[in-house]
Amino acid sequence: TGWLWDLGDLTAEPRRLPGEAQTVNALAFSLDGQTLATGGSDGAVQLWHLLDLDADPESLPGQLVPVTTVAFSPDGQTLASGGEDGTVRVWSMNAARLSEEVCRVVTGNLTLGEWRQFMGAESPYRPTCPGLPERTEK
Repeated sequence: TGWLWDLGDLTAEPRRLPGEAQTVNALAFSLDGQTLATGGSDGAVQLWHLLDLDADPESLPGQLVPVTTVAFSPDGQTLASGGEDGTVRVWSMNAARLSEEVCRVVTGNLTLGEWRQFMGAESPYRPTCPGLPERTEK
């Protein structure tokens, strides 16, 4: 479980990060101080937006074993995590730039089936790359 203390007011009660309690093995603050990345024993890498501590964290996919380290790049544009099995995962923290890169190399938008697989059935479908054709299921 993650707890945050306000060092400007040491008499204030600490804030517990929302979500299910998991063992936190690693954490790192982004350089701008607005995001906290945590790595857990369950393999979860989560991003906590510190300006909205009541919000659930974003979970990043990929790590399948306990996460032992997380680190932001000096420019804050990349996050890396290391797993107990020796693997390293790397994510771009600039979603707009990553989206532009992906849309440059794909031939069309996600199909409805792909959308449900990657985004979840509860998320309403929308084109992922404006200007590219819609693809149909095969």
